[in-house]
Amino acid sequence: MTTTTIELRAWVGCLGCYNDGNLVGKWVDGIEAENVTIAELHEGDRIPKNIYTEMHEELWCFDHEGYGGGEFSPMEATRIARYFEEAESDGVDLGALRAWIDNESGYRGKDWADDRDSFGDDFYGTYGSEKEFAESFAYDTGQISDDSPLSSYIDWERVWESDFHCDSWWSAKTADYDVYIFRSS
Repeated sequence: MTTTTIELRAWVGCLGCYNDGNLVGKWVDGIEAENVTIAELHEGDRIPKNIYTEMHEELWCFDHEGYGGGEFSPMEATRIARYFEEAESDGVDLGALRAWIDNESGYRGKDWADDRDSFGDDFYGTYGSEKEFAESFAYDTGQISDDSPLSSYIDWERVWESDFHCDSWWSAKTADYDVYIFRSS
């Protein structure tokens, strides 16, 4: 199984400064987001420390790379980064995991141990196309034999669209323009 590394980075910023119309923050690796402090962001500022500790005490991730959509807290950024680290250490194709997460309406608040079995049950593999999957599946499950004269007359793309894609299977494009194939939960 191919592993696609997803680099998770977050721009952690001071919420008080943001609300005042100033962008004060920095890019960090996702795993380090929860370790960023207000003092660290305001280092070198001319604002007295008591002001930024009283009025600028909350951090937020206003931008990110590799996480999907939305904004979230630095703690959440770190939790998600740990999630992907654990999945990667299990040898999971992170591109497939990202596609599964995006389709399964989110994973925030869960950990990899909760999702490992569900992802493993749903992810069927990577194929050149949905058509290739439909044909391969028919042969692998014995629905069509290698010596069947009918196989050359089958429109495998239509087989995917009518028999697979309806309710039981779905696909997502890979970075290499192949497709990940999943069973619907």
